[in-house]
Amino acid sequence: MRGIGGAVTAGLAAWSAQAKTILHISDVHLNLTLDEMNYGFDSSPRLLESALSYARSVLHDPDLLLYTGDAVAHIDHNESVLAKTVQTGFSMVQEYFHVKNVTAILGNADFHDYEFYVTDPEKGGTNPTIGMVDAPWKQALSPSHFEAFDSRGYLWYQIEPKLVVISLNTVPYSVKHKPDTKYLDDPFNQFEWLRRTLVEVQTNGSYAYIVGHIPPIIDSYGGESQWELKYMLTYQAIVEAFPDIIKAQAGVPLFASGAISPLFGNSPSFTVLFSYNADTFDVEDYAVYATNFSTSGDSNALEWTKIFSAKAAYGLPSLSSESLRALTHRMKTDDGLLHEYYRHSKADSTRLPPCTTSACLDKVLCTQTWFSTVLQYRECLDERSAERIGIPHWLHPFP
Repeated sequence: MRGIGGAVTAGLAAWSAQAKTILHISDVHLNLTLDEMNYGFDSSPRLLESALSYARSVLHDPDLLLYTGDAVAHIDHNESVLAKTVQTGFSMVQEYFHVKNVTAILGNADFHDYEFYVTDPEKGGTNPTIGMVDAPWKQALSPSHFEAFDSRGYLWYQIEPKLVVISLNTVPYSVKHKPDTKYLDDPFNQFEWLRRTLVEVQTNGSYAYIVGHIPPIIDSYGGESQWELKYMLTYQAIVEAFPDIIKAQAGVPLFASGAISPLFGNSPSFTVLFSYNADTFDVEDYAVYATNFSTSGDSNALEWTKIFSAKAAYGLPSLSSESLRALTHRMKTDDGLLHEYYRHSKADSTRLPPCTTSACLDKVLCTQTWFSTVLQYRECLDERSAERIGIPHWLHPFP
């Protein structure tokens, strides 16, 4: 949606009018003691080094690096290991890219899994959860930006005179968040701040990209909501009130980068967003780069390659809202296109089963509509099943 509030980082404030490229790296899940590079494992330092080296060869100096959380492996850690892992991963990124252009975003694995203590940002001070892993950003952010991040985990960046990036703290909205704070209508007062920030963006005649870690969607893998319902509804109401200024989000959050970690059988990947329109700030294209591990397992020299670009792969004239809605309609009658979309979402991994059954393809299609509830998502699946046997579609037409 993979955001925003605070003072502007010097490097981001100086983003020139000609800057048109964004590098997106997510879900590294670095295991400092691991040497293996293969499916079924999190990222070893060697794997992250390989990914960063290749990314720099593709995009030597990105204008913005979206580093969207989950730096730590899927194993139990004490606080010192958490801090060391986050610091090490960020330092490796720093070796290849300008850290002042890197977003500060936390994922659910960047501390004890999904455990994020909600505090009152109005009182200031370091949030105890953020404080465990905040060291890398103390040098990368301006003092006022770091103070805001350290107390609440969300920021905004003015990256051009008419463009801001809003980075959200999405962990408290998760259905898995601990401790249970569902009784809070607005954890960290983030929704109030988001509304106020978007009003200011609109008043200034500017545009916004919103980024974060946990997307506000129904996940096709398990058919489960990623956010608590009331937070999903609040967020949807906010962003739907600003359709003309929020970019790179046409209904369903658009640019969800794949993971560097190959733990779940996906190929390690990262995303390059190529250029945006200088007048509208619509993203014009994006490409995904990945590596497939050899069948023999570990390799000292991974081969990375561009596996697809969106416009070419899906026959799109642009990535405008209209083009993406048209793509969804084409997917309804083209199972081959649906399967290609699914395959690309897994970075063309050969270790995952193909999505060729009607049940699997329907799940992929129904995630293209931004449903609020699991019930709506299941109704979509039922309607797709009915359509396949000739019963007319009439309940919830795709937009």
